[in-house]
Amino acid sequence: MTDESRATQPNPWVVFKFGGTSVAEAKNWPTIANLAKQCLEEGKRPLIVHSALAEVSNLLEAVVAEQNASLRKAIVEDVEQRHRELAASLELDADSILEGFLTSLRVLSEETHTQRPVGDPALHAAIVAHGELLATRIGHAYLQKAGIDIGWLDARDVLKTKHSPTRSDLQNYVSATCEVTADEVLQQKLDEGPQALLTQGFIASSEDGATVLLGREGSDTSAAYFAVKLAASRIEIWTDVPGMFTADPRLVPSACLLNEISYEEAQELASTGSKVLHPRCISPLRGAGIPLHVRCTHMPELAGTRVTPQLEDH
Repeated sequence: MTDESRATQPNPWVVFKFGGTSVAEAKNWPTIANLAKQCLEEGKRPLIVHSALAEVSNLLEAVVAEQNASLRKAIVEDVEQRHRELAASLELDADSILEGFLTSLRVLSEETHTQRPVGDPALHAAIVAHGELLATRIGHAYLQKAGIDIGWLDARDVLKTKHSPTRSDLQNYVSATCEVTADEVLQQKLDEGPQALLTQGFIASSEDGATVLLGREGSDTSAAYFAVKLAASRIEIWTDVPGMFTADPRLVPSACLLNEISYEEAQELASTGSKVLHPRCISPLRGAGIPLHVRCTHMPELAGTRVTPQLEDH
């Protein structure tokens, strides 16, 4: 599907992805709400994909690894407190929003090293997935309070992975991949629901319904998968830098911001160490011809970097 034909679709989707540093701070949520509202005002439908709060995935992996029950409990309490503090700063009722997933996290953390074998990959994935599940409950509640007609979508109901016999159980559970194409059935189903949706990055489900992960920093890939399934008009990756650079500006002061690059150039930058995009997110978008924009949550007025099939003549 070309950019032109996609743009003529009634109420085409725009996928927005926000990373953990963006969603962890209350000051960024009005920006996220404004972007969703602007999208709706333009006659398009926003699908917001976001990560766990910054550092929470690391804490949850520590829960998986920790053999001492009291220390595991302390880590879970730290995770809970971080979410309660964010909810409070957004003037949301944490108990009503979070209690279901907090309860399941406590139960799963108690199973670690007791009822399941050490290193059980299914338990690993189920515990770590709670970072996205908890965070998106807060994001959804805030955007509802902001007056947006938005639904909460469980990514595991949409993104399905296929077991690979050539990979280890751990790889199949914590670094899974999806094969995605435009999904007209899903598009028609979502046409009947709210005008906006919010869902999780990083998580999916296996053929037998178990929770799996798409690899660390996998939320970019999740957003790309959703964009392809929904035949989105574009995808926007919102992060804490103003776009993609010719080199890491922290290491190379003369590095230049790139206004527009091709998929191939973006793939090369991502594969050679750029932290702005996950290298696995580009291939699905390139296959579907969906343009990608990299923009900065702290500076939404900046255009950022546009990644397209072919560079326009200037």
